Amino acid sequence: MKHNIKSSAYKIMHEVSNADTRVRAFHVSLTTLILLNVLAVILETVESIATQYRVFFTAFDVFSIGVFTIEYLLRLWTCTADARFRGAVKGRARFTVTPFSLIDLMAILHFTYPCSSPSICGL
Repeated sequence: MKHNIKSSAYKIMHEVSNADTRVRAFHVSLTTLILLNVLAVILETVESIATQYRVFFTAFDVFSIGVFTIEYLLRLWTCTADARFRGAVKGRARFTVTPFSLIDLMAILHFTYPCSSPSICGL
């Protein structure tokens, strides 16, 4: 059963086909969250908006990093379903140095570093 869950999760997160509604919903949701984050970063540069909606921006940052962290960990867990990344340790190590994985990791680490976000630091 664990293998079926992992395989299904892998398919949803890594497949690019629009035929499966779950795959499409996952990618649309993630893309929407990314675009909303870009919009939030832009809006935070406007002093009056940043000041008025500081609590919202902080909550949205925390929510987003939570979602992105869970997504990264799920990708790391499911990557062994791909033949290129077979092996609990070596496969995952190979996965973590792929370009997209490195980009995801840098985005997560950026938010976990103290004062990486103006709204979190109260700036």
